[in-house]
Amino acid sequence: MQFELAHTGAAGQQAAAGACVSRWRRLRWPGQLLGVSCLTSVDGASVLACSQWAEPAEPRSLWGLDGAPGYSAGPRRYHRLDQVGRASVRPVCFALTTFGRVSAALDWLASVLERPGAACGHLFLRDDGGFLGVSGWAGPVAGGFTLHARLGAPVSVTEGG
Repeated sequence: MQFELAHTGAAGQQAAAGACVSRWRRLRWPGQLLGVSCLTSVDGASVLACSQWAEPAEPRSLWGLDGAPGYSAGPRRYHRLDQVGRASVRPVCFALTTFGRVSAALDWLASVLERPGAACGHLFLRDDGGFLGVSGWAGPVAGGFTLHARLGAPVSVTEGG
């Protein structure tokens, strides 16, 4: 998985999300690319682009050579370590949590489903040794992201709300 967070500001959020999605609708996809998702922050200030690959791939901006609009640290590659979830709860909002220590990351994953409205938790290891927790929620959460669009290879589109 690769994640790239772009801090676009409220005025640029929808244009940035649209640019990411339209780029991948018209490009020929690399053979190992399985899917691209674009999520917009609930506060209107950011866009999160995610790509899933069949095999680890070099990080690449989903916005192209110019990179993400606004401020971005660039794409980062992550490796899934573990996940938990409830089949009975469909996530509509996603939140990101970063960790510097494996013990904190594992404690978060073990307890995420104890929180009201939690649907799932995914724990990833970043190439530089940091950890990322992605939690899914049944409703909006502060600092969360909602699905703008999901593209799968060959390109098929699922529009978010």
